[in-house]
Amino acid sequence: MEIENLVIEFLKQNSGTSSEEIRQGISDKKSFATIKRVLSKLVAKKLIFKIITKKRLTKE
Repeated sequence: MEIENLVIEFLKQNSGTSSEEIRQGISDKKSFATIKRVLSKLVAKKLIFKIITKKRLTKE
């Protein structure tokens, strides 16, 4: 639960950041996969919402 709180607090100060930016920005260093799992849980609990940008939808 502590990691969830860290992510929420980070997002309060840095809205619109990517999963990787969150991983780099929190004090408790976790793997990218862990951050993605935490974000999925927070979205499921409706504590945060996911923003899909056009950049993520296009191939270059």
